[in-house]
Amino acid sequence: MTAFARAVCHSSRVLPVSRRAGFNRLGLSALNSWGIASDAILKSLTVDVSSEDASERIAAAFSGPGFFYVTGHGISEELMDRARSMATPFFAMPQDSKEACVSRPGTLPLGYRDQRKISLDPQFQSKPDTRESFLFSAAESQHSSWGTVDEEMASGRLPLDFKVTLSDYWNQVQCLSKRILRLTCGPLGVNTDFFDSAGYFDQSMSLMSLLRYDETVSQVDKGIVACGAHCDFGAITVLQQDPEVEGLQIALDKHAPRDEMVWQLMPPRRGTFVVSCGLALENWSNGQFNANLHRVVTSSGRERISVPFFLQPNATCRVSPLPSCVPDGEEPGFEPVDFGPFIQRRFQSTGRKHS
Repeated sequence: MTAFARAVCHSSRVLPVSRRAGFNRLGLSALNSWGIASDAILKSLTVDVSSEDASERIAAAFSGPGFFYVTGHGISEELMDRARSMATPFFAMPQDSKEACVSRPGTLPLGYRDQRKISLDPQFQSKPDTRESFLFSAAESQHSSWGTVDEEMASGRLPLDFKVTLSDYWNQVQCLSKRILRLTCGPLGVNTDFFDSAGYFDQSMSLMSLLRYDETVSQVDKGIVACGAHCDFGAITVLQQDPEVEGLQIALDKHAPRDEMVWQLMPPRRGTFVVSCGLALENWSNGQFNANLHRVVTSSGRERISVPFFLQPNATCRVSPLPSCVPDGEEPGFEPVDFGPFIQRRFQSTGRKHS
């Protein structure tokens, strides 16, 4: 089993997060028995990406719980709201119209997916996720696909600025994700522009998704959740949450037995993003950074909309621990992984097969 797969399956045991570097610096040991963070703790989990100590704080967050809120990013709330609002008309389309909006055969399974037929955590889910998605790429590359969006804009079902708005938002969030990745380079012992080199992200498989969670109330004890527990595949995820409806939970130790896990609720905070470390970055860091395990549990009985951006390397990129992250005399703790075949296998294992 590869290191990526071990992280997804959380079958191997490592030091509890509370003992890992950066955890106590962030004050997470002060979590109460319900796993609910105080305002002070949430503040300690917030990184102003424009601050002088941003690199140090990001490293602390990624080496501990594997996530943080980001501020100072320069993306307007107006654009954030407008991009998120595009989910409403898209998911309001007739089901057959949504299902026609998919990528061409033989490509990654982009476009609409009724994920109410998919369980991301089948071992612990009695029923599939309670969500649907529109997964796309706004990059001018072989991975781009808008499906039948042009036809739906022409028909009036989608706003005429659907693609323009989401493309603008995509570009700005992609720039933010790369900015954050550059800020990890110093702590990883490489030059700031290391990941700007050819072969890493110049033909990236980065993706964005509009996500709609329906009104189903989660029942964790019965195996019913809005989104099953999983780790993200790529380097960094930048998530815009629904500003009014909470649901995102992050495991504070993904390697603990499931019945002993403490799940941290990440309440929405307007104007911020939640940034998560993915499996590729965990591999590059040789485990210094932690790809967090997360899920969505809804309790309000309200629809929830979120917009995640996944910064992912090239299909041909071989992801392996950076030499600067492997102590002298030790073997790397992670196996090399070819990213393209890896993500294709992960899509297939969760029922999202090629079109």
